[in-house]
Amino acid sequence: MKRFFFILVAFSISILANAQSLLPTEFFGLEFGKKYSPEQLILHVGANGIYVDSKTDIKLYSIDWKGYFFQNVTYEGQQYPLMTLLTRPDDVLGLVLFTIPESNIPEGQTLDSVYDVLLGDLSSKYVFHDYTSGAKNAVAKCYIDGKDNLLMISRQTNDGQESIAIAYIAMAFGYNDALNNLTVIQDTFFGMTLGSKQTAYSIKSAVGYKGTYLLEDPLSFGKVVTFKDIMFAGNKWDFGNFSISDTGEFYELSVNKSLDYFIKDDRQEADRIYELFKSKLAEKYGKVEEVSDADGKSISYYSGNGICLSLSNKKCRSVGGDYRLYVKLEYSHFGIIDKLSKRGDDEL
Repeated sequence: MKRFFFILVAFSISILANAQSLLPTEFFGLEFGKKYSPEQLILHVGANGIYVDSKTDIKLYSIDWKGYFFQNVTYEGQQYPLMTLLTRPDDVLGLVLFTIPESNIPEGQTLDSVYDVLLGDLSSKYVFHDYTSGAKNAVAKCYIDGKDNLLMISRQTNDGQESIAIAYIAMAFGYNDALNNLTVIQDTFFGMTLGSKQTAYSIKSAVGYKGTYLLEDPLSFGKVVTFKDIMFAGNKWDFGNFSISDTGEFYELSVNKSLDYFIKDDRQEADRIYELFKSKLAEKYGKVEEVSDADGKSISYYSGNGICLSLSNKKCRSVGGDYRLYVKLEYSHFGIIDKLSKRGDDEL
């Protein structure tokens, strides 16, 4: 039961977003930021759940926690098989986690149907951001309000069993130290800052002799301006793509190296480039967990300034249909991307 908690909280340091609707900070009369003894926690939950266990040596991101575990909990009319209350060593409440393992799904329902109902209810109140963590077998949707409180709904797999988890986290109390240590990710390239207004002409002028203009391609809500043989971060890349919205917002830069998947030397070169930039990023922003799948591997960084940075080395089909290896370095303004995505959803 305690393991569900660890993977879920691993998401929270990595994603920050702007939001407006405030999240609840009180549960069963227990308020984030206030001190409670174990007896008080149990008393407040009362008939809404059954206390079963505690753990006093939980450590996440160099932060110590104490966890209190309950079963068969009812919150806002919803029944949850498991709930975890986490406090700091000074007994300040900072996190409430509800978990529904697949084995506890009622007869006649599925994990998918329960997840869809829960997500639908929460989405009627809050605008979520999709986020895939470096943690294996886990995916989450996150929302952060204007007071640094975070809500997360996720599906994750532990020991072969899938579960749904919903977490309310008081980031100001629980992760203040970690948040203060977050490094702001680079957001200005060739003199252009992500989020600024740009045109194809201004991008061409900014890149100048460092790349050869190739073409412009329309997107659903904007365009991408592509260069070949572009110099960036001390390396010559085969292609560089600059994405701008239909209102001129510069929201993404990606550069990539294309290599033949079936040639050993090319595969080794792809690995060399990937490992070189992985090491450089670790030096600048710190180490993060690498994600691997059948197509390759990648790492990602998220920052409070709204920028996502990813590096990947993956196999995929080229425009011509051949398998190629692409080493890609990408910087994205996820606030603008989220806004464009919502416009697309509105057309459905």
